[in-house]
Amino acid sequence: MFSMLLWVLPSTCRFSSKLLRNPAGYYKNTGTNMCSSCANGCATCTGGSNTQCQSCTSRYYWHATTTCSPCVTGCDTCSGGNNDQCSACYSGYFLQPVGSAVNCLETCPNGYYQNTATNICSSCSTECSTCTGASSTECLSCNGGYYVVPSSTTCLSCTTGCVSCTSSATCDLCDTGYYILPGSTACVTACPDGLCIYNSNSSCVGKLASQIFFFYLIY
Repeated sequence: MFSMLLWVLPSTCRFSSKLLRNPAGYYKNTGTNMCSSCANGCATCTGGSNTQCQSCTSRYYWHATTTCSPCVTGCDTCSGGNNDQCSACYSGYFLQPVGSAVNCLETCPNGYYQNTATNICSSCSTECSTCTGASSTECLSCNGGYYVVPSSTTCLSCTTGCVSCTSSATCDLCDTGYYILPGSTACVTACPDGLCIYNSNSSCVGKLASQIFFFYLIY
């Protein structure tokens, strides 16, 4: 006479042929003929221990063939055999740039902003040293060669040859091969007649000033 083995399952179970199959998160308990819960962290399993897992839930990683263990704090998805090898972070934490010692943190380094849509540290615009978004109009501070427009969050480029400025017309430091004129904030590639290059601060100075400096170096 044919006998059919039945499993007592949650209401979400479905018939498959003549047997009731256990849903994800449960295993067939042969001692009770019931579907019993997998251990915490196991999405599918063959038994009630966390060493009898076939796959893991989020915030757990699979290792040692059948074991699911917790990921580190902030990590929603981790893999690779270590709890800190995160590929995604949960809300409030952000996946750090490649090469960072820690994968998921509550802050982002300079040059990146907290992208709450993806929970990733996304790059600022080239102009921005720190920012709140990807646009050059979402800067908190500017990189070298740029200045922040007063009463705004926009970074604009300094003039040609200028590596540090407070406005398009005010240069504080010239790039290599450029020199500041006396009484001016413009950078030039050559000093006018009557002025000499003073390499110490990349400026053009009068001949008398350069002679005094030379005398000071000698004595």
